[in-house]
Amino acid sequence: MTKMLHDSRIRPPHHTPRALPVARPSVFAPQRSGRPADTALLALLGALLTAVTLMAPLARADGAAPGATASDPFEPTVTARESELLQQAILKAETDLPAGIALLREADRRTSSPALDYALGNLYVQTNRLDDAVIAYGDALRKLPRFRAALNNLARVHVMQDHPDLAIASLTSLAQDGQADAEAYLLLGHALALTARPLSAEGAYRQALMLRPDDAEARRGLARSLIDQQRYPEASALVHELLLTRPQDTDLWSLQVSLALSREQEDDAIVALETARRLGAVTPDMLSMLGDLYLNRRQPQEAVSAYRAALAAGASGVELRLRASEGLLMLDALKDARRFLDELQAESTADPTRLTAAQKSRLRRLGADLARRDGRLDDAREAYCALLHDDPLNGDALLALGDLTRESGTPEDALLEYERAGRLAGFEGRALVKQAEIEVTRGRYPRAVTLLEAAQAVDPHPHVARYLDQVRQLVK
Repeated sequence: MTKMLHDSRIRPPHHTPRALPVARPSVFAPQRSGRPADTALLALLGALLTAVTLMAPLARADGAAPGATASDPFEPTVTARESELLQQAILKAETDLPAGIALLREADRRTSSPALDYALGNLYVQTNRLDDAVIAYGDALRKLPRFRAALNNLARVHVMQDHPDLAIASLTSLAQDGQADAEAYLLLGHALALTARPLSAEGAYRQALMLRPDDAEARRGLARSLIDQQRYPEASALVHELLLTRPQDTDLWSLQVSLALSREQEDDAIVALETARRLGAVTPDMLSMLGDLYLNRRQPQEAVSAYRAALAAGASGVELRLRASEGLLMLDALKDARRFLDELQAESTADPTRLTAAQKSRLRRLGADLARRDGRLDDAREAYCALLHDDPLNGDALLALGDLTRESGTPEDALLEYERAGRLAGFEGRALVKQAEIEVTRGRYPRAVTLLEAAQAVDPHPHVARYLDQVRQLVK
């Protein structure tokens, strides 16, 4: 992190890498049959039809109450006519999903088997009509409240809609009835993890592993829940064990990196990312993070290499290059920063819609920063003033102009710029620290302490706390 220099100034902020996105828990289990993902629910439909056909001796007579037999409250029964209707719907849906849906919608489902509502819900999911799917599964469950497959799929849809609490209710019902299988416990673990209940998620993942000991997704979920509980040694051992058998699993490498960063072991995170890079198991975001970590290590050449690799892999070019340029400028790697900024300027000129207004403003400010660090102080001042003329509330530009003014030997004018920045939301803490730096150079240590204490009250940072302690020692 940042430290106080011998001249009582603070270094530029530590270039903090963004949190690495760990893959979101998948809603539908991986297809082990080799079917394309878009036919997954049709496969479930076919499985349901097979199940109810085998139950023909238990099928209800027309006119009987819909639902289950007395001996099985978890599975529906169908009549011969309903079985034929399901067969037709499946065949139509294989080539024309709307036609399959229409066939089931036109049926009189008020007194039909819950199997028809369940089949309709599955087809709605295939067309991404999730609200309609929830209604269809609800209709099935009103007829057969403990319908195992409907509860399972309703929970999946709730997770897809970012309603994990509703999914938990359905899956808990299954577990209480003793009807939850490995997939249900796995989904329950995902839903609990999404609601920030890592201990409960751990229990669900362990139940899934009891039923399916080699399930990699359940093991990954378990590792995530252990990380969320800060049980790093256990999580590390589990991820290491998984990597021995799945060395090209990108999600596992993401977890390995998350573990290292959680323990503030950036070197280990770099090793993990470089290893995954050589195995071809990295995402653009992981390569971007590798660049950020190299900047923290003050290794600009390696950072540029990682950023270029991220861009080649499909990372968002504008944001990545803006962030990279900012970090490279902090390290005085002017040549590399200029290259990224020139590329962005060329893109913006060729296509004015390529950058948003905020990104264009940031590009102009970084161009001014480059001029300042390159010794072209008049150009830098002119650029900052032009930027502030168009955007008077640009706090970054105000702080940078204050820095430039202070470096030119006019601290009083710099204080005015810092005070202007300090009146803007989100810039109060940084502006107070910069004012305190000026007071330290003047030998006005009590005033500097007051300013730093105010900065910590607004926006606390460890490096500012260390600076404050050092200035307090100067007061003594």
